[in-house]
Amino acid sequence: MTFLWVLFAGHVAIGDVAVSGSDFVGTWRRRNGTRTTVVTWNGNGTWQSKTTGGTFVLSLSGVWWVKDGKHHGVFLKSSDPRVPLGELESEKIREVTDSSYVIVGRKGRPLKYFRVGSKVEDAPTEFEMQILEPLGGKILRPKGWFYTEQHGGPSYSWILSREDPSKSEYETGVRIQTFVGVEDGTGMSPREFVLDQISHRKRNANAIHKTCEPNDQGLFTHISLETDEGEYRILYSFFWGNNVDAVVLSTARTKKNRWVNYSDVFDMMSSFELVDMDRLMKEDGEQSAAGDSESGTPEP
Repeated sequence: MTFLWVLFAGHVAIGDVAVSGSDFVGTWRRRNGTRTTVVTWNGNGTWQSKTTGGTFVLSLSGVWWVKDGKHHGVFLKSSDPRVPLGELESEKIREVTDSSYVIVGRKGRPLKYFRVGSKVEDAPTEFEMQILEPLGGKILRPKGWFYTEQHGGPSYSWILSREDPSKSEYETGVRIQTFVGVEDGTGMSPREFVLDQISHRKRNANAIHKTCEPNDQGLFTHISLETDEGEYRILYSFFWGNNVDAVVLSTARTKKNRWVNYSDVFDMMSSFELVDMDRLMKEDGEQSAAGDSESGTPEP
């Protein structure tokens, strides 16, 4: 079995090596990391430096095994003198899917191993400021991603996606929804509405990766849930109004085998501003002034 080895430093894929060895991904999944399975491997490939643009050939060999839910490895040979030989390295397993195997390597960088045939793609590294009309909010949008909005009645919706949602359902992206007048529309308080939605999504999830306890942020309280649903990994971030009858929901999703590629991107997009209060106050002031002008001012 052959694998493609891709090292991600932040958002940047800095090289790949074809590695020949046993099907250790499948072995690990079947035995759930409770039994030692030693894999001897040899790898040869061409790497490219993202700093200098130069390329170099790298040959490696060693052994890997998984025990007690951790990935252990020893390099036995290397054409790069900087690679430590004979030293045991143990890393935390971050994620295992049908097409990839991810560990947390040196300096906290994720090391991702792909099955041959899996699509390897770089996550976006450039962002642009996107205005969320008509409220004037702001969010970082990956350069080249699509932006669409749809509003009606007491609800607002914005989608920032890798694919064009006007052509088909997008696979990777963030959707932000705002609901005003929740209690009037549902009979539930904003808090009750969010907790009901959280419970519903937990029941329908194939797996629950993590939950975040409610965090009072002043105007809103935040709570989040990360799940697997079908072929997607989804991060729900709910905000319920503490003294305002409103709920905000941010939904970040992508295919499960792409989550490691895009999770940092979703983190950057999570710090959005929903409303530009200065702009709204200015517009209200201009409307009030226009109303006074139309009604006229009595002469003394």
